[in-house]
Amino acid sequence: MQRLIGMDGKKWNNIDNDDRGICPVPLKAFLSFNKIRELTHSLNVLLKAFDKDCYSDLDSFLIKHDLHYDPKTQSLRRIKPYNVSMGNLTNRTVYLEGFESSNAQVDFLVGIMEQLGPILSLRVHKRPYPIGFAFIEFQQEEHAQILCNWFNNNNNDKSLVETEYAEMVDKLVKIENDLKNIKHKDYQIRVLSKSEWNHYKNRYLRTRRRCRAKSLKNENEIRQRFELKSDLYPPCETDS
Repeated sequence: MQRLIGMDGKKWNNIDNDDRGICPVPLKAFLSFNKIRELTHSLNVLLKAFDKDCYSDLDSFLIKHDLHYDPKTQSLRRIKPYNVSMGNLTNRTVYLEGFESSNAQVDFLVGIMEQLGPILSLRVHKRPYPIGFAFIEFQQEEHAQILCNWFNNNNNDKSLVETEYAEMVDKLVKIENDLKNIKHKDYQIRVLSKSEWNHYKNRYLRTRRRCRAKSLKNENEIRQRFELKSDLYPPCETDS
């Protein structure tokens, strides 16, 4: 998507500041995205979603999300330039796992997380088994950091949060209790910063490559051979 909207590194220097991140994207390009293909493979279905005769509140929806749709070119573009650095995006994003996939409705999880602060996006990923995981992008970096500290696996930072952000403790306790209600019976709820998740993901991918080279297929063999003591085995989605 960054390439499509004009944020590709090769083109970046040739795009004016006012035009960065607002290049129009043809609707047919969305059919290459996995999330869209789960819903439809038909361009006509996408075009119908932008038909004002079918959806009278389409204009208000587009304005609310800073989007513009051109029916002549059948393309969608941002109205405001996309000026968020990848560093800021990473700092604002947390990884959540351990809930039942059957409870993975986006609106429900957004409702839980918005108790702490505004959410820009929440992506729920599917696994071949019933453990759900998601990436949550907060509007404020501070909220992502506070949430990660509260759910720190060793509880080293919870007292710090209680001291420095006393006004948020009730919200954090409510979030923790709400997540317990959808927790998978065999797993714990885990919350990591995106940078921590990247660390574990890269370590896991390196280990898998080394194991394939040594014909190690059993999970226990992998752990014993490479002394992976952490229980954190994030999914290896490369598009997150």
